[in-house]
Amino acid sequence: MPRFVVVFFFFLPTIFECFPQKEILQKFDAKAPLKLATPKRCGNKDEGFSGTPGKTVYTWNFSSLPKGISEDEFRRILHQAFTAWEVVVPVDFIEVNSSQSADFQINFERAEERWPSDSNRTIIAETSQSSPVKISISQDEDWALFEDENPKFDLYYVLEHSLGHILGLSHSTDPESVMYHILERNNEETPREDLFFFDWLIPAIVTNYEMMLMAYDR
Repeated sequence: MPRFVVVFFFFLPTIFECFPQKEILQKFDAKAPLKLATPKRCGNKDEGFSGTPGKTVYTWNFSSLPKGISEDEFRRILHQAFTAWEVVVPVDFIEVNSSQSADFQINFERAEERWPSDSNRTIIAETSQSSPVKISISQDEDWALFEDENPKFDLYYVLEHSLGHILGLSHSTDPESVMYHILERNNEETPREDLFFFDWLIPAIVTNYEMMLMAYDR
């Protein structure tokens, strides 16, 4: 047997000890449980209406702000979300000074206090179905503004979705609909268009809203 082969086998155990075998085996262990991140979602049920359909004017008030976002920035984003609905359905949103006289309130709250049973912290927003009607949004997230680069938790998008519930819309099964229950945006799949030209917003929502109003009037 050649000398170099003998030397190789002599030092083979030492060579293997130099590598983190246990970590490598764990990394490629097919039986190891996969830890998949659960997408953030809306806390409303996937069926049924949560708002009061048929109104043309909704009054609103807010009592808190998202962390890291000024009141001016929040108001600008909120009014853009209002406008997105006002251009496709006959509705107006008017601010009032008193939360008691408002049709709905907007609050940013700690997730563990607002959704204590949600141990995985997957819920980041919810529109209450009983009085007082309230849009609750998680205070724990690092909310991004609409024009920020690659926002994962787009505050504008979540506000727009929540306002859909205020109008009485339920969740959609279409992942590209603003009423889809998952509130994380993937910009590679859903490009952000100009505010007033949402190709995925107008057709489905206007049709659903008209059908809902017809059913509500019966």
